[in-house]
Amino acid sequence: MSLWPVDDNATQLLMVKFYEFWLKDATNQNIFGAFKKAQLDVKQKFPHPYYWGAFVLLKELVFSFLGSIPPERLEGWHPDRSVGETGRESLN
Repeated sequence: MSLWPVDDNATQLLMVKFYEFWLKDATNQNIFGAFKKAQLDVKQKFPHPYYWGAFVLLKELVFSFLGSIPPERLEGWHPDRSVGETGRESLN
């Protein structure tokens, strides 16, 4: 969730990095570490907190979301794939 409107490029970078780190170990325990690593990566390119500090993970929503997706449906998914490439459409 974003607490204020953020630059699209910074948001895209944060989301791509987050999924890149998280999908290396797509477990409930890793999701928060992946989010923190993604923020630190974005901070290197966009040092001002405006670009990376607006985002927060809401624990209840994260675990509700994770519980609704069987792990086998996450397998092989990557944020850089377009719809139709064993990607985002499989999460719907």
